[in-house]
Amino acid sequence: MEKGLRYEAYVRKSTEASERQALSIPAQKAEILARFPNLNIVRWTEESRSAFKAENRPDFDAMLKRLKKGEIDGIVAWQPNRLSRNALDAGRIVHYINTGIIKDIKFVSHTFEPTPEGIKSLQYSLADS
Repeated sequence: MEKGLRYEAYVRKSTEASERQALSIPAQKAEILARFPNLNIVRWTEESRSAFKAENRPDFDAMLKRLKKGEIDGIVAWQPNRLSRNALDAGRIVHYINTGIIKDIKFVSHTFEPTPEGIKSLQYSLADS
């Protein structure tokens, strides 16, 4: 599914106490590169903001705009909660998968299959706070 697709790698580290156990941004990058050495990553986005609150991350929103414009085809992240920890952003990601705006999504520590069950599991993982 990934042949010819352009991915944006999204790495995020919040300073909130509940996220202190998450890998650092450099460690997330290293994990992504180790797991997906041949993936066509055309852009890296780093953000240091909380994902608990919706509409709090301008770089995340800009990435979603690039997806809608067709500038990138997929996303790669360390784990789902790096992309979202709230229902609104989780819903946007799932909607983009369901409508084909996101053609593929990959995680170092999570497997995703674009089946109804896989999408439901992903949505739960994305909204899990």
